[in-house]
Parts: sequence; structure tokens; C-alpha cells
Amino acid sequence: MPLNRLAAFSIIFFIYAISNGAAIKCWECNSKYDHRCGDTFNNYSVALVDCDQRSSEVQHLLTEGEEPRKANLCRKTMQSVNDEIRVIRGCGWLPNEGYYKDRSCYQKAGTHHIQVFHCACKEDGCNRGTTSLTTSIYTIVPALFTLLVLCKF
Repeated sequence: MPLNRLAAFSIIFFIYAISNGAAIKCWECNSKYDHRCGDTFNNYSVALVDCDQRSSEVQHLLTEGEEPRKANLCRKTMQSVNDEIRVIRGCGWLPNEGYYKDRSCYQKAGTHHIQVFHCACKEDGCNRGTTSLTTSIYTIVPALFTLLVLCKF
């Protein structure tokens, strides 16, 4: 393998490893307090949150002596309570369990006119809505372009 191809593969691997090893970043807001959080989502005025910086807020999930958990997913919850719709976006530390384990989204109904539609995803910024591009695409496409350019030389 020519040296420039080896260098290109090394660069791509390094970029991909760094992007996958960093903390997950999620949109965090509540449409009850910030109308920009609702659907349609205005992500130009709401910042992504580094979920590892929120780990102190989930100490109640730990058993005694357990190390702090690392956030590993983003969540988007749409709830209708007495015909008022709220959208809540944030970090997640616990995956869906039981009946919902293999689902990225599910819907539940409760008493007193409560409806919940909940989604969990594992990519940076994926809780912005139903049609988002993942960070992997933003990482892989430039890396592949770099590879093609370097291989021609």
C-alpha cells in the first residue's frame, strides 16, 4: 500500500475514533418554558449540551459505590396533557427496557388525558426531530473526500 494511502486511512480512522469517543451531545430544552423547543424545532437558537456535564443531575440512578454513568443517548418526548402539547429534549442515561427495549420510539397513554410519544437515539443532536442527519455522516463524508483526493496523488 502506498504511503499516502496509508496516511489517508490513518487520518480517517483517527477522525472517526475521536468523534465516536467523545461525549454525546443532545439538544436540551422544554417547550413549556421555551417555545423554540417545540415542533417545528428552532435549533439555531438552542445550543447542544455536552451530556457528560449533566452527570451530576442523575446521581439518584446510582447504587452505593457505583461510578457515575456516562450518558449514551438523546431523548425527545412529546406529551399531551389536557390537550396542551409539550416537547422535552435532553440527555439519557438509561436505555429503553422491557417491552420497549428494541424500539427507538414508542407511544403510551395514561389517565387524565395524558398521551406520550417518546424517542431515544444514539447520535449527536439526533433528538432535534424526525429528519436529522447524524454526526457520523458529517464525519465520514469529509473523510472519504480526503481519501479520494489523497489517493489521486
